[in-house]
Amino acid sequence: MPVSIYAACCPHLAVFLATQAINTRLEEVLENKNMMVKALQYDVAKVSKAHNDLINVYEAKVRKQAGSKTGWHAKMQAMLSFQPGCLPANLLLMSL
Repeated sequence: MPVSIYAACCPHLAVFLATQAINTRLEEVLENKNMMVKALQYDVAKVSKAHNDLINVYEAKVRKQAGSKTGWHAKMQAMLSFQPGCLPANLLLMSL
């Protein structure tokens, strides 16, 4: 029966049913939002890990280049003049 039929005979029951329907819908919305937040937190963790891995690889490359004295200055200049964003991330990682 629709809520309006209950409103005529028992207004308290109609209010209870309407409140229950609103609460159910609110719980569904909150559950969906929480799932989205967890997915975004996971994405942030993946990007953070990729960033940290990239920094570690870069630092290792710089240390390796600093170890070999020949042509170090030119190689360092080339590394420092690199423009982030000119390569897709997967190509950047492959080139290192």
